[in-house]
Amino acid sequence: MEVGTDVRSLPGADDLADLRRLIADLELTVARQRQLIDTLFTATGGEATSTPASLVKPRPTLHPDVIGLRRRGRGIAAINRHRELTGTGFAEAKGLIDTEEPKVL
Repeated sequence: MEVGTDVRSLPGADDLADLRRLIADLELTVARQRQLIDTLFTATGGEATSTPASLVKPRPTLHPDVIGLRRRGRGIAAINRHRELTGTGFAEAKGLIDTEEPKVL
């Protein structure tokens, strides 16, 4: 009996034992798929996404000076330094510094 087999097409489908075997096969398949999903999730760094990697916007990179300012609680100085280095606008820089956890150069 193959997974994906329509129960109605099974000989003796009315037999409870056949149905139990089919359910057991399906449960085994689901367990294997969950294991594969967990493996893939771990291999991708825990980033669950259905978007192809080629379409994922890369995480922004902050200069070490900006990270240092932010870690010392100098958020406005970090925003201004990021703007000096990248030419980004205030709102974009503030959003990045306040909410993102970007990678460090």
